[in-house]
Amino acid sequence: MKKQIALVLAFFCLMGIDAIAQTKKVNADDLISGIDKLAGKKVEVTGKVTHICGVDGKKMKIETPNKSEIMVTLKDKEGKISYNLNGKTVRVTGKVTETRLDEAYISQVEKRQILACSIDKKMCIDSVWVKKQQEKGKAAEISQKGAADLRAKLKNSKKGYISLVKITAEKIEEVK
Repeated sequence: MKKQIALVLAFFCLMGIDAIAQTKKVNADDLISGIDKLAGKKVEVTGKVTHICGVDGKKMKIETPNKSEIMVTLKDKEGKISYNLNGKTVRVTGKVTETRLDEAYISQVEKRQILACSIDKKMCIDSVWVKKQQEKGKAAEISQKGAADLRAKLKNSKKGYISLVKITAEKIEEVK
């Protein structure tokens, strides 16, 4: 009996813990509204790709039926998202997390004149684009507009913060 238990445990170790985890198929809008219950879980959602990072191709945004956004990054740090998926409907499977942006974060964006990424709202890693905006004297204007847009979202939020929903994707496939 001990040998059988050891074999079963060894099997699951070889398959990886993810093999045990259940994947929950969720409507993309339900994922956003139910993030408190779904954070940390493995989910499958469908949405339209609206933007793929032009710098490294490692993150993208998908749009939900109600026009909300979900950020998608790759579990495989070496992989890239195919630019051919831009504008297409995709099915994404992976672990979901939430990042909360509050007034303190928005104030830092404004104070430090951060040119925030349109996907994850962190500092943009496209150094060529950032430098070009600085040279043209547009960096402060872009940063202020970004902060104003975030403040407007924060004002419309009933939670007191902006919720950025992210899926760390194990699998991305086009839906035909």
